[in-house]
Amino acid sequence: MDGSEVHLLGWLHERRDLGGLRFLILRDRSGKVQLIMNRRDTPEEVWRITDGLKRESVLSVTGTVKRSPQAPGGAEVLVGKVELLASSDDLPLDVVGKTEAELDTRLDYRVLDLRRAAPQAIFRIESTTVRAIRSFLDDSGFMEVFTPKIISTATEGGANLFSVFYYDRLAYLSQSPQLYKEVLTSDFERVYEIAPAFRAEESDTLRHLAEVTMVDAEAAFFDYEDVMDLMTGLIKAVVQEVNSENEEDLKALGRSRLEEVDSIPRLEYDEAVKQILPHDRESVVLYESAAACNAAVDMSVDVWLYLTLGYIRLEKSSPDQIGSSTMPQKVNPVDLEGGEGMLRFAARGLESMSHRLQESRLQRDISDSAVKRFYGEVYGLAVTGLRRVGESLDHIRYFREGSLEDLNRHWEVLGEAAQVVLRSRGDDEGYEKVRRRLQGVSMREEEFADAVRDLGPEISSLRPERYLGYACEQAVAFSEEAGRIAQGVIGSRPANRLTDAKLF
Repeated sequence: MDGSEVHLLGWLHERRDLGGLRFLILRDRSGKVQLIMNRRDTPEEVWRITDGLKRESVLSVTGTVKRSPQAPGGAEVLVGKVELLASSDDLPLDVVGKTEAELDTRLDYRVLDLRRAAPQAIFRIESTTVRAIRSFLDDSGFMEVFTPKIISTATEGGANLFSVFYYDRLAYLSQSPQLYKEVLTSDFERVYEIAPAFRAEESDTLRHLAEVTMVDAEAAFFDYEDVMDLMTGLIKAVVQEVNSENEEDLKALGRSRLEEVDSIPRLEYDEAVKQILPHDRESVVLYESAAACNAAVDMSVDVWLYLTLGYIRLEKSSPDQIGSSTMPQKVNPVDLEGGEGMLRFAARGLESMSHRLQESRLQRDISDSAVKRFYGEVYGLAVTGLRRVGESLDHIRYFREGSLEDLNRHWEVLGEAAQVVLRSRGDDEGYEKVRRRLQGVSMREEEFADAVRDLGPEISSLRPERYLGYACEQAVAFSEEAGRIAQGVIGSRPANRLTDAKLF
């Protein structure tokens, strides 16, 4: 090449002026080359054209190759002729890479950002990777197929889909070629596809699933050992090809080579079970503890509701007990409120630790220390919250007058009782008769009497305070169950208070 004439086309990557010498770096898809212009030997017209050139201007250059160990690539070009094909304005970011740009700027001017060495290296490595995957699967007897990306129904249950209008009907963007691959194996035995997949799943991470490129392979007559052998061979082939074809690209990304391995460790089932089972048991205990806290929170919310409605009151159990600042005869509900707050925090912590155990195992934290170090704080919060709620329940007193006042405003609650009476008579239209009269309205005694007057004396004689339905049976069943649980929690001592059962 030394001394030969060449014709080059590319983008002006960089320019430097050193007195009577001018150096231009020209870039194309294959790399960069240094161009040299000497003011004394360069025609005036050529020198004038290059006077005001800015980065990323597009040039056509004719010159002579000169060997030069100091130049990039070991050679440079002495410029003889220059033609400006397209001029450039001032750039919003530095494509040379000496000055970093903000992410927003890089994304706004992505076409310029991709002219930098690092982003280009990523694209070239990606291209090599896909080419290596195709070559390996082709050599392994697989055939590449192309499946539809606009589909009429979901491929995977539970996945969120992007919907589109397909002429006069609703269709979806495919989130996987799975169904097509499975069918095609009965025709071609081994198939694969490298294609985009779309999943309408929200994500707060940098690795969004909305649109991804997936490598999907399917084979008939494969067992799990064959699948692992195929995956091992595929990864080895990709790593070897990238190391061979993308050495300079890896350097641009701060890597020398990718680590090559002959085999990938395989975890036997029995070994996996030994690691997973103890952690699974603890995860279940944490999850069930969170459920117990949530149940106590729900009960506290109900208690607050009944307090607000006036069905119950928190009364002082002794004259010397400190009462509410506004109602001295009543107990300040701060214990109930504080206990509920503690239980909410404890429930979230227990749920988080239940999930965190799985992650810590994947990170080889065999002792689970990342989770267990917080057991004391979270369980302490849960126990304290349960105790404070339980102590508040000791002061609950039923307020009959408040309940009766509310019932007298809502006689429509007797609708269920009226339906039971009519059905017991064999009236098949009893439900509709009651629904038309009582549903969606609030009634007092006189209005209820007028509404059910023609349904018979049994219904007219019903009273809200006397109708309990199955409440008594359910209360007895709950009491017996709570007693059995409390017996197991507190030993042989009989449970005679609700707090003895610790709210379980």
